[in-house]
Amino acid sequence: MALSKSGPARPIILDATDVSVYYGEKEIVHNVSIEVQSGELVAVIGPNGSGKSTMLKAFARLADKKGEVKVLGQPIESLARKMLARSIAYMPQKLQVTTPFRVMDIVLLGRYPWLPFLGNYGVKDVEIAQRCLSEVGMEGFDERLITTLSGGEVQRVFLAQCLAQDTSFLLLDEPTSALDPKHSVAIMKVLQRYIKGKKAALCVMHDINLALRFADKIALMKEGVIHCFCSSKEIDANILSYVFDVPWHIEEWQGGRLAVPL
Repeated sequence: MALSKSGPARPIILDATDVSVYYGEKEIVHNVSIEVQSGELVAVIGPNGSGKSTMLKAFARLADKKGEVKVLGQPIESLARKMLARSIAYMPQKLQVTTPFRVMDIVLLGRYPWLPFLGNYGVKDVEIAQRCLSEVGMEGFDERLITTLSGGEVQRVFLAQCLAQDTSFLLLDEPTSALDPKHSVAIMKVLQRYIKGKKAALCVMHDINLALRFADKIALMKEGVIHCFCSSKEIDANILSYVFDVPWHIEEWQGGRLAVPL
């Protein structure tokens, strides 16, 4: 299903065209094209092994690819590493937390692309980091060691780091996978606030109902191909049944939509 267009066009944050991604000789993602406009939160959903995480890595210039990826109209290959980090914040699915850094130090790493050459973090950087910790519900954790936190708390700290990076585009791989329902909803609301205006986010998600509730658009992947990219309101049971190889039922409920695998 192609995305139906309506209303005036907004600035394009991500423009990916015919992107294929490889691990060695093996092609994992096949000729995907996707466009994300400013003010949009786009969810990527699909079964395990469908290429969702690999696609995000290519968009972050972390995987070998063919095809073209532009961020704010600039090919990602043309951007110096620091300029790329000012445009894209990427949070991987697997977060490494073996070194006992302070939570504040982890979040301040998000400010690194904005430091002058040989510069140090200033008062403004610390204020931004503290605000971002507060936004994800981790205020008061500044001095805690990252290795003492739960999986959900670690995930929120790294999300705070991405927010502190203050980029135009967020690439988030399962940002709510370790969170309980309360914090999952809270984080999705944080992302909605963040993208208002001239920012956007592309998030790999496994919670279909969370995607239906909060995403403006949804890309459904299967076997390395985007089979459907449309408004979340256009997702139906037939699309989900095809992509996930299991029957689904969708119904309207209190102004929203609920999807249930059968």
